[in-house]
Amino acid sequence: MNDNQTAIPITDNCIMALYLDFDKNKEHVVVGELTEVQRYLRGYKQAYILGESKRELGTFAKECFTPMTGEMADVRIGLSGGMGNKKSLLFEATQSFLENMYQSDNFCHRFLSMRLWSEYHKMRTVYSKRKKSPNDKKYEEGFIDRIEDLTLPYRYPIEKDIMEWQCDSPKFPMRYFNREYYRHPCGLIWAGNLDNNEYGFASVSLMPLLMYGLKRIYDNHLYFQRCKLCNKLFLAKTANIPTYCGEDCKREGKRLSKQRFDEKAKLADYERVHKNAYMYCYNKVKKLQIEIPGSEKLEKVEAGFEVFKVKNIKMKNAVKNGVMPESDYKSEILKEQGKFDALVYEH
Repeated sequence: MNDNQTAIPITDNCIMALYLDFDKNKEHVVVGELTEVQRYLRGYKQAYILGESKRELGTFAKECFTPMTGEMADVRIGLSGGMGNKKSLLFEATQSFLENMYQSDNFCHRFLSMRLWSEYHKMRTVYSKRKKSPNDKKYEEGFIDRIEDLTLPYRYPIEKDIMEWQCDSPKFPMRYFNREYYRHPCGLIWAGNLDNNEYGFASVSLMPLLMYGLKRIYDNHLYFQRCKLCNKLFLAKTANIPTYCGEDCKREGKRLSKQRFDEKAKLADYERVHKNAYMYCYNKVKKLQIEIPGSEKLEKVEAGFEVFKVKNIKMKNAVKNGVMPESDYKSEILKEQGKFDALVYEH
């Protein structure tokens, strides 16, 4: 694969800008060169951006939540192995991986692929120089660190961490993020509209923009949760009380709860009939064992009790498996008790 034929654009200073609108429950992301994004947000019609999306609030953070530790390690090694004229097999695989990321619907993946690919080309230009200035040497030495900064969010289980931290300290969940998360500052741009909307933006790493977004979310008393029915990740008003992601899941949850309650009540009812019938006959047998031990009548009653037990358990299982209606079971068990009573009171 020729690295000059890739679909990934090579940029100079690509950024990703994020605006969070809590009134409308929406967010706006814009990707492009810093100067062009500034022009675009200020209303210049000729501004050229590489992409934008208006979507559900919290989507940006969710796009950073899937860890790719192994893949990011391969990217670092693969790009390092693509500096010379002879490219390594891992470099070819890395290029394909970055192209797939660029084609993704995930805007964070698209931004990351452009920054990494542009970083590779800048580094390759420096690497190919015969005479290197002190700045060139310093740039070479910092290559791995820049790759590490760009891939940082995807090398941590961020979703798992924030779920735990916001539960431990819902009033200030950001307290647990260490300096690794704040290594780079988040830039700010203000749109040239009537509201002068504030956009945070990331350049050398997505992490500061993620921290910016999380702080805004927490400041508005929202927390990430997994829906207790469908497991969808969404923003809730509580950190510690499991809830539903929307009205559809809420209605379905209520329906399932009622169904479980009805089944439990139904189970309890026929189990109670079974137990009561068994104890009724058992007590009769025990009484006769005291009053007329060893008698012929007792033998008949005990034999009748064994027959009753078999029929009772058979009918109960039929109700449990949906073969016999519960009303039929109640009616039949009364008949069986009548037959048993006839043995008990027979003279």
